[in-house]
Amino acid sequence: MAKQLLPTTCFETAFIEYLRLKFEFEPLMHYAMAALHVCDQTSREYPDFVKGFLAWFAPSFLFDHKGAFPAQGHQANPAGARWGRYEDCHELLEGWLNDDLDAALKRQETTLIIIEEVEIKMAEDRDDESADGRKRAMTKKPEGVIFGEIADDLGISPDTVKRWYRRATEMPENFLSHIEPVALLRTDGQFTIETREVGRPGEIRFRPGKVLRP
Repeated sequence: MAKQLLPTTCFETAFIEYLRLKFEFEPLMHYAMAALHVCDQTSREYPDFVKGFLAWFAPSFLFDHKGAFPAQGHQANPAGARWGRYEDCHELLEGWLNDDLDAALKRQETTLIIIEEVEIKMAEDRDDESADGRKRAMTKKPEGVIFGEIADDLGISPDTVKRWYRRATEMPENFLSHIEPVALLRTDGQFTIETREVGRPGEIRFRPGKVLRP
């Protein structure tokens, strides 16, 4: 994990930066549209990634005779999965619009805790034995055990831990940056964006099974 401490106590500034990193990792229209809405609500100038998206979107929407809309998916990357990956940003957007960010920020914090705890526990050796007293063949803890332990610590169900972890770490079919933002946190009045590295620096995946490197 890497931590980027933003020099701001302003949620709107931090949120737009979070959306920018999300968009650069996986350029879904959802992130650009959310940033556009925040800018419209606060009379801000659109950031460069939103301007770039709009410059692409207008001719694509007007002149794509196939009638495809960017929010639509396909079998390998369905629209529902795209909305699922955007869901945490939408919770933050709705919390901001309702002037009540506590629940959305708490969920961001919990998601990060789950990710970090899973990564730690996956490296731990299992210490339980089989019914006949022999050591189990698998030396590392299985996911089910890990999710159960974290669920006990957090007071939520193992299925919830599993769902939140899978959603937060699910790799998209394509990614354009090796830096994936995973949580936007508020710490001591300032905002922090937690990121993780995916693949190698400079690696670009633009279709299944194909990897480009500079």
